[in-house]
Amino acid sequence: AFKTAHLETALHEWREALGLDPTLAEALYGSGIAYARQGHLDLAIEQLSSALALQPGYTEARWALYRAYAGKLTLPLLVVGLIASAAVGTLLVRRLRRRVLRDRAKRLIEEGHIGETIATYERLLQFNRSDVEVCKALEHLYAQEGLESKRQQVNEVIARLEPDNLHALSYLGKQQFAERRFVEAQQTWEKILQQDATWAEAFFYMGAVQAERAQGEAA
Repeated sequence: AFKTAHLETALHEWREALGLDPTLAEALYGSGIAYARQGHLDLAIEQLSSALALQPGYTEARWALYRAYAGKLTLPLLVVGLIASAAVGTLLVRRLRRRVLRDRAKRLIEEGHIGETIATYERLLQFNRSDVEVCKALEHLYAQEGLESKRQQVNEVIARLEPDNLHALSYLGKQQFAERRFVEAQQTWEKILQQDATWAEAFFYMGAVQAERAQGEAA
């Protein structure tokens, strides 16, 4: 049962990869190996032959095809090999999903479908919360659509990933000031002035913060 479960997991990952890109030789090879180890030699030969048709120099696929024709792939599959096959399949599928979603987002923005573009970028961000380029794309779209709560969240992520990003810092400084979080606002504008001592807007907000804090202390 353990062997069967892992083979099915591996096959599921390879099938999903092929669903995203049917010309992916690695996925055809991986599924061919899995089919062969299940004893489905006809399916294995079909997949391995397709892999070789795409990449004639694919040595591993050629040797696997020879063994499939000889009917020699009937030995029990090592657990380590099964886990590795499933893991490689998972990584490949994740990489393909990211590529497909990026392409879809670019197409949607060109077509003017802002809502769908945002949803696509948000799905893409789920794969990697530290993808700063996706964060920046979302920040621009949130600003365009007036989604201030989401815009603030994504700017916080950008500022964490890129501490010298003045655009993100200035946005956060203004939000902190508007929310009367004067201590945080002062710290943010001080960071900005450390990086750019000529930023007039930073001096304005620093003065405003200090005035508000002084007034609060006097009260």
